[in-house]
Amino acid sequence: MSDEIKKPLVEFFVEGSPKGQPRPRVAVIAGRARMYNGKSACEWSGLVKEAAHEHCVGFDPDSGDPVAIELEFAMPRPANHTGTGKNEGKLKSWAPHHHTNKPDIDNAVKLVLDQLHDIVYASDQVVTSVSATKSYTLEGCSPGCLVRILPA
Repeated sequence: MSDEIKKPLVEFFVEGSPKGQPRPRVAVIAGRARMYNGKSACEWSGLVKEAAHEHCVGFDPDSGDPVAIELEFAMPRPANHTGTGKNEGKLKSWAPHHHTNKPDIDNAVKLVLDQLHDIVYASDQVVTSVSATKSYTLEGCSPGCLVRILPA
């Protein structure tokens, strides 16, 4: 394994509140089971796809070139993590750095990888490694996801 640092092919930030890929749902309508996808992540997936189209110009999805994906999810902080009054906007000392609530990181990764399909690659079989982190936003920063696509 090489220790060389590879320059990203592309790097972009998607601003918004990251969501996970929803699980398919089943409803019984007129005695028949119907499958559908929940709408909880529609806005976020649209933002990811739009950013990928904007920043991944020149990618040939059919090339089959292997890629590595790095994702850094910055989750919005709840209001109770910051002070009020004279401490308004200041992070409380007990406020955690790591985000341990929903969405699960694997579902958040799945949503982003699905949105890169047909823009960066024709099949996610060419994704040879994925690295992902999930933490709360830093003070003064927006929630979202930093996406790096590197040569594998």
